[in-house]
Amino acid sequence: MKTELALLLVAEGPTMGLDQLAAIMEITPRSLENQHYAQRCPIPLFKIGSKLQAHVSDVAKYIDEQRADAMKLLQQAREAA
Repeated sequence: MKTELALLLVAEGPTMGLDQLAAIMEITPRSLENQHYAQRCPIPLFKIGSKLQAHVSDVAKYIDEQRADAMKLLQQAREAA
């Protein structure tokens, strides 16, 4: 929930454009668009008018899932040490 609220402030609304999303994912907007059309984008994108958008809640969910995966790997590494 905290992630979603933070993204709402950044996005200034319920959706994010490709430029904002690509900056968060540290890839180019074109790479993100290519992933979408190849059906490999980890975040659902949809069109509003002619522009691809992502809903803030989907972006927050993706970020939270990535963090959870990283925490699991860290925990496994600590247990193995």
